[in-house]
Amino acid sequence: MEVLFEKERPIPPYVRVTVNSLKRLVKDIFIALGVRECDAEVVADVLVTADLMGISSHGVQRVRDMCLVLSLALLMLMLR
Repeated sequence: MEVLFEKERPIPPYVRVTVNSLKRLVKDIFIALGVRECDAEVVADVLVTADLMGISSHGVQRVRDMCLVLSLALLMLMLR
């Protein structure tokens, strides 16, 4: 388990998570949508890295929108 040393605890309802656990969660979300594991790993790495670099607008907050677009694209393919 990774230990985080912080000056302050996050203000509820916010929580802190480890980088690896966040990458794993994002990767698992995309795998559940049918994305290949190797591709899901790249997407997770890019999104989490963007957050770590302070570019949250291109980070994990995009997962929901990306999942929606991916789901709609898959639906359109099935309706062809």
